[in-house]
Amino acid sequence: MLANKITVLIGKAIREGKYLNITYKNKGDEITLFWISILDIPATDVLRVNMFNVTKDDPILDAKIFVSGIQSAEIP
Repeated sequence: MLANKITVLIGKAIREGKYLNITYKNKGDEITLFWISILDIPATDVLRVNMFNVTKDDPILDAKIFVSGIQSAEIP
């Protein structure tokens, strides 16, 4: 997915107060599906988010992820 489209969807999710469904590639090259709620954008390429993964028991609160790690995104 194009980086510009991901950035547009991040902005739309923030403006509309909606969750974003993403596939994320971490530093270990593992790809995971998450629902994220964006809390803050503290620096270039960084998002502070609350994440929910249906395969995990508890949500991950106030986590740091990198925009460059987002492989795809959609607002359901």
